[in-house]
Amino acid sequence: MKEEILDIEEVFKNLPPAPISYLDDIKKWHDAHTGKIIVLDDDPTGCQTVHDIPLLTEWSIDTLKKEWERDDPLFFILTNSRSLPEEEVKTLFEEISNNILKAAENRAFTIISRSDSTLRGHYPLETEVLKSSMGKDEAIDILIPAFFEGGRYTLEGIHYVKENNNLVPAHLTPFAKDVSFGFKKSYLPYWVEEKTKGRVNSEDVAVLSLEKIRKSSLAELQSFFDNLKPKSACAIDAVVHSDLEKVSLAFCYSNNNFFFRTAASFVQCFGGIPQKELLDINTLKLDTHEPGLILVGSYVPKTTAQLNYLLKQKLPLAFIEINAGALLESPIEEIENCLLKINEQVKSRKHILLFTSRKFVAANTTEKQLSDSKAIANGLVSIVRQLPFKPSFIVTKGGITSHDTATKGLDIKRTIVKGQIIPGVPVWETGIDSLYEKIPFIVFPGNVGTEKSFYEVCHQLISGK
Repeated sequence: MKEEILDIEEVFKNLPPAPISYLDDIKKWHDAHTGKIIVLDDDPTGCQTVHDIPLLTEWSIDTLKKEWERDDPLFFILTNSRSLPEEEVKTLFEEISNNILKAAENRAFTIISRSDSTLRGHYPLETEVLKSSMGKDEAIDILIPAFFEGGRYTLEGIHYVKENNNLVPAHLTPFAKDVSFGFKKSYLPYWVEEKTKGRVNSEDVAVLSLEKIRKSSLAELQSFFDNLKPKSACAIDAVVHSDLEKVSLAFCYSNNNFFFRTAASFVQCFGGIPQKELLDINTLKLDTHEPGLILVGSYVPKTTAQLNYLLKQKLPLAFIEINAGALLESPIEEIENCLLKINEQVKSRKHILLFTSRKFVAANTTEKQLSDSKAIANGLVSIVRQLPFKPSFIVTKGGITSHDTATKGLDIKRTIVKGQIIPGVPVWETGIDSLYEKIPFIVFPGNVGTEKSFYEVCHQLISGK
């Protein structure tokens, strides 16, 4: 399979016509079937395609039982497992699986393991633990990494990242060089063989092509899924929402057992969730009397480019750089230094941009990288908990930064995902039990948007336009 850079316009103009929308049919099917959809999210950004949906950051049996009694057909559990080493992930997913089974009390549910649209994360570990713990070893892994809002598409089994006017195979992007989750192949059957260390042969991974999706009837797609072998894997092509809607409805009709390993677009489609207009200043209801807080901890190249662009603009922002190296070596001193700077800037009512230094030397092992990331996030959390003001909003950049700010900094246990401020950037609302109640908490993924996107969000929040 040839994995090469393609011209997006040339590719898209030669595709068969897209399917009609099946969203209403999917919703009707879910209304007639009482099972819950539970999305286990390995990073705080996975709710970036849904709105008015609950998100939990803890998963006790009592908490899950209460969620079952509510009317919402779908809810998220934020595991943040992408930031953990494998042994901790195994233990965590065994615990979550057991708690879900006990809370379900034999009621039906479907699990979606939501992960990264650039193929990073603990696969196949997470689906293997889920299937084993829930007694579903025969279930089929369904792989759908497409995420249209972020420019991620799958064609002929190859997963692409949109860069300018090109479709770039994911293994040729910086994401593939991730210390923890790097990979060498973008053709998903090869990727599965690589990630399973040869336990699953690429020839045993089915690919449902876009042509088959678009030219087949629903009955034919259902038959395709019904005939997949137990314990196998299947990669799904998709370039627009209606591709995934048609596939989702076929899944609903199928009699086979599946475990879904997907990016965010599938969650919205399979959940039958209609798209909602983007949130704006009016719907966010900001308290304009107080400054906002913007935290940048992510080190992916896109975040650094977006940060650099923001720093060059003339926004009424106080730029406060936190020395990442000093935060690792002498955290108390560096935190106190940053808080002094924040105190000074707040007197002039400026919004605060706190960002980690970009000249930080990244670790060369997974364990050290995770350890350093956690230590830096802990420093940011400490600052959040000692702010001399209640922020009118908080924007976080980076998975670990967002998770730890939400759970350790703001004490969020349950929140509602209100929607998106730009495509792929979700907004939560902090609850009444949070450190700062009823403020927008905006989770800006490290790998989403153009160079200008981060600035555009900050400009909207600060200027009110």
